[in-house]
Amino acid sequence: MPPGPKPAVQGVGAIKESATKWVQRYQGFVSGAAKVSKWINVGCGAWLVVSTPVSAVSSAITLRPADVVLSLYLGMFGAMMAGIELPIGPLKRIFELYFRFMYTTHGRMGFMVLVACIAWSCRHVGLLSKAFVLFDAGLSVYVYNSPVRGRYADEDNTVREGMTEAADELRKTATDALSFANMFGFGRALRGSGGSSSRPARPPPRPAESPYSGVGAEQPAASPYADAGRSPPYSAQPAWPSEDS
Repeated sequence: MPPGPKPAVQGVGAIKESATKWVQRYQGFVSGAAKVSKWINVGCGAWLVVSTPVSAVSSAITLRPADVVLSLYLGMFGAMMAGIELPIGPLKRIFELYFRFMYTTHGRMGFMVLVACIAWSCRHVGLLSKAFVLFDAGLSVYVYNSPVRGRYADEDNTVREGMTEAADELRKTATDALSFANMFGFGRALRGSGGSSSRPARPPPRPAESPYSGVGAEQPAASPYADAGRSPPYSAQPAWPSEDS
């Protein structure tokens, strides 16, 4: 009879099979949670609203005013998370008017990450609330980056076009302002030169020499010792008295 597989090989195969099953189960769980992410946001926001008074009072008792303010912000953000998903006409118009960033992919992800950071920075926020918010933030990042679910694709394109138009308009305005400043001599100051020229000052011109400047001038007599490259001999003999003396 042929020998059977070794126990070590069977153990490696069992581990790989278990890991594959676990990954498949996890992907199925995340995919199922992505389908109901809307109601997860509602539940997470409602939970934050309910738990905010407890966190705020606990922070006030322990004399932590910063945590009190953060707890109030956390409750307000929870109301936004729950309200934006509810199909209420007036409430939806308010969010679309004042919180337009919530209808874009990066705006929604940034908001969820901000809520998670605030929740984990507060000492008196419960561990269950922190875990719930962290799970919701991670799920939101997965859902909004999924290529299958283009939930805010149209709004993202609109925002991208609006940002491009705003950048072009700002560039045109800056060009017009610089041109207007150049008309009055302020363009150099706007460019950061400080009003001083960066070129060094030119030296003054040298006066022109006249061709007759050396004519008629008395030239010193040449010495034979100087022509020979020697110094004149030194004589210790006193000079002869002159006739005047």
